[in-house]
Amino acid sequence: MNAVEMNDELLAGFIDESIDSLQDLPVLLEDHRLDPDSGAINPVFRAVHSIKGNAGFFGLLGVKGFSHALENTLDEVRNGQVELTQDLQRAFVDGFDLLNDMLHHVMEGEAFEEIRPQDAELLERVLRLADEARCQLTPEQRLLAEAVALAEEIAASDIEQARDWARRVRALVMGEDDGEKREEQAGEESAQAALRPTDFQGVACQLGGEDVTNRVAPLLDLFLAFDRGGYTEDVGRSFLQAAAEFTSWADDAGYASLASAAASAAEDFQTIFNSPLDVDATLLSLVWDCLVGELSQLVVAAPQAASEPDPTKDAAAREDQASAEETEPAAGRGKEPGKSAGKNRLIRVREERLDEFMDDVSCLFITCERLKDLQRRMVSENKLDELVEELRQINHTLAKQTNDLQGSVVGLRKVPARGLLSKFPRVARSLAGNLGKKLDVHLIGEEIEIDKSLVEELDAPVMHMVRNVCDHAIETPEERLAAGKPEAGALTLKCELTQTHVVVTVEDDGRGLDPAKLIRKALEKGVLSEQQAELISRDEALELIFHPGFSTAEKVSDVSGRGVGMDVVRTKLREHDGDVKVDSHVGVGTTIRLEIPIRQAVLVIDGLLLGSGDDQFVIPFEHIREIVELDGDDLKSVQGEHVATIRGEPFAAVDLTRLLDTKPRRRGEGATIAGVLIGCKLGSACLLVDRVLGQRKVVVNAIGEILPGIDKVAGVAQLGGSRLALVLSAPDLVKAMRELPHTTRADSTVLGA
Repeated sequence: MNAVEMNDELLAGFIDESIDSLQDLPVLLEDHRLDPDSGAINPVFRAVHSIKGNAGFFGLLGVKGFSHALENTLDEVRNGQVELTQDLQRAFVDGFDLLNDMLHHVMEGEAFEEIRPQDAELLERVLRLADEARCQLTPEQRLLAEAVALAEEIAASDIEQARDWARRVRALVMGEDDGEKREEQAGEESAQAALRPTDFQGVACQLGGEDVTNRVAPLLDLFLAFDRGGYTEDVGRSFLQAAAEFTSWADDAGYASLASAAASAAEDFQTIFNSPLDVDATLLSLVWDCLVGELSQLVVAAPQAASEPDPTKDAAAREDQASAEETEPAAGRGKEPGKSAGKNRLIRVREERLDEFMDDVSCLFITCERLKDLQRRMVSENKLDELVEELRQINHTLAKQTNDLQGSVVGLRKVPARGLLSKFPRVARSLAGNLGKKLDVHLIGEEIEIDKSLVEELDAPVMHMVRNVCDHAIETPEERLAAGKPEAGALTLKCELTQTHVVVTVEDDGRGLDPAKLIRKALEKGVLSEQQAELISRDEALELIFHPGFSTAEKVSDVSGRGVGMDVVRTKLREHDGDVKVDSHVGVGTTIRLEIPIRQAVLVIDGLLLGSGDDQFVIPFEHIREIVELDGDDLKSVQGEHVATIRGEPFAAVDLTRLLDTKPRRRGEGATIAGVLIGCKLGSACLLVDRVLGQRKVVVNAIGEILPGIDKVAGVAQLGGSRLALVLSAPDLVKAMRELPHTTRADSTVLGA
């Protein structure tokens, strides 16, 4: 892999990790607003800070500038200079949504060399709300904060003496404050901000009364070695090992913020270490930024030189650091970011899963060697019975190993449900804002792992549910306040796994569905008769929203009201043997559950092999309910339709050759016929076939690209002896059977009559 390909891979990794890190920030902000002492603001600040630094590295100046502006205000919130009000929290969340949007555009090839107008407008809102929150500070605190901000603006200018002027302004402000305690505290904060790895040499570190100096020291070796010009790859590997050990210790000891800082530093350095780029001061400063905030809290005894910093030296160091930040690798600016990053999206795989996969593959190699040995012995030895038994045992082992291997591959394709849910908070907040509403979105079960194909299948149905909530369910702030509710609505998206299904729940606290209103609408549209309306139950009334063309919207909007949606959602889910259920209470809210069966990523299925006419077919075993032998007493013709009686219960029956329009085989008079009872969400049916050939495990190969538009067939499976069998879709068969005319469903030749 050359350097350009490696840089593209690094950019793709940066985008993936940044988008991933943004998903947790709204919840963390909420935690901080409710409990400012929880420490939840620290990971928010670090995530935005990391995006800023890495965006500069890749030359994404617009992303860097935007995230840097957010970072500054977050820093004020973190330091207690600005209170996180609910409005400011929402502005930050909108900012995270814009960052997410920028990163997706970078993935598609945009360079983002400057801040967009909509980004600048959001930043102005953040600053305005921060100023309003800052007004709650005392006059002295406000004056100090404004002076410090002015000093930072001076330091950022291009004037040669700017850094010195900024230092003098800061010193003057501190001097005008008559309180010695404030002066001492400001000095400590300034020293902490300027701490470098060399400042930790000879420093004692304690945590919870425990001396942790020896635990901290290995983390510093990387930076100290680089300062001495002694950096090597071995030093880098040692740092990664030390950071892993430190993270493990901090986790076990319950120091979550320390563990998070060390893990972030290790992750950032691992990216640098794996790249073709040389380790330099700018890159290492990003790693050090992850650590210094937490490590500085451990210092209890510093050497004299560190306790009496040289202002000139500190100013120069800050100037160097600022200059380095402004000149972050220009090499990245010359290329077009995201040119190839968006083409090869990644699936993250845990290392232990790769290990399991390799173990399974290794076992297969061993079994193959056993088969080769057996083949050789079958030629040279005359012990047929013993060899056949040995072959049976090997086949049993091989079957188990292939099952394990299939499970490993399925695991490799699993992704967190976050991939499905993560975009909806941003979409919901944006749509609600356009409709003049306020909406808080909560995600539950993001860490649950599901197959990537399910993420794609559930995306459109969940999107429709979210749009319905914003348009129909959630009231305006005025309506909610009048009803005694918070002005901001609540939308909860929850993902969970059962033994057989993935369940996504969309729950809101809006106006709810009124069964009486639904019945009136149904009467107006002719969906129900007057007699039906009198007899319909509450649950049946709620089910009316799934009727084609049915809508409760008073007027058509860009979002909804055209009567196209809920019926399509149910149809889409039932195509995959899933379903949707609704429960609602007026004034309380609505809960909708989307259910879809768990599928194997690798289409290896247990199926029933059938013979019908001269052809063979496979039906997945999950749809097989029963296999029976039918005679004349079990199979009747009722109003032109075959009905099979199985265990005393009637089922619609049809010859499989009729459904598939293949050549039937003439059956002798009085012959019995095999009936295969299949079932799915669309209903049950009895397929009449010539032969049941037994259970087979088959690999399903898709044929949609070869034969587009084909129905009733899910794929093709290869059998032994180069024979092929079509794999049938049970839902399509049931649907096709319902659409057959009566004269086709029943045929006198079925039992040779």
